[in-house]
Amino acid sequence: MKYIVITGASSGIGYAISYRYAKMGYGLYLISRNIDKLKEMKKDIINKYNVDVYIFSFDLNNNPSVICLDIIKNPNIEILFNNAGFGTAGEFLLHDLEREDSLIDVNIKALTRLSYIFGNYFKSKRKGMIVNISSIASMMPGPYMATYYASKAYVSSFSLSLSYELKEYNVLVHALNLPRVDTSFDLNAKRNVTKLKKGIDKDKMAKIIISKIKKRKCVINIGLSTKMVNLLQRVLPKTLFLKMVGKSLNV
Repeated sequence: MKYIVITGASSGIGYAISYRYAKMGYGLYLISRNIDKLKEMKKDIINKYNVDVYIFSFDLNNNPSVICLDIIKNPNIEILFNNAGFGTAGEFLLHDLEREDSLIDVNIKALTRLSYIFGNYFKSKRKGMIVNISSIASMMPGPYMATYYASKAYVSSFSLSLSYELKEYNVLVHALNLPRVDTSFDLNAKRNVTKLKKGIDKDKMAKIIISKIKKRKCVINIGLSTKMVNLLQRVLPKTLFLKMVGKSLNV
């Protein structure tokens, strides 16, 4: 049986991806803080698809090396899906600094550590894939969500570099620049969701992601809005573009 490791598996895109890969016959290693949800998922997925499901209740604010070193004892892992992450909204100087530190720990440090451990694992096998969930946010600065936008710029830049380094070992690295997806992200970031357009359904996005990562491209822009922003940030004056982004995020 082939296996996939998914962080942030108990909700949103991670949840939808878990079910998609189980349906495809993959065994799952699911990582999340929400142990009750993980237990519920494990029971349901085994009943529906009869695949192996291993769950880990873990806060990625902490160093994930210990559980990862246990997971890589399995020689049949094919994919690491770095999905865990969160944002904060509002003026940076009014944020709780510990919350900002936590964002950096999860969005950047945990992703980097996991990529290091599984990158070496895949390199030794000369086969594997690392999928890092990035965002439309990676393409620009984000006033009123400054730390989150900066963290996603790191994810995309880091993924590009790692993709180049691991290419000769037949290890693929993807950074997926996603548009808004209909998850609890904005509520958790404490954004005014009544002023936001509805995002793409998470199950639909999971289906799109699986089709896109079959290509050998590293940074993949998904959705019309993401492609438009990619174009606009290239042609508009930076000061004007920054002003437009700031107005759109100050909700």
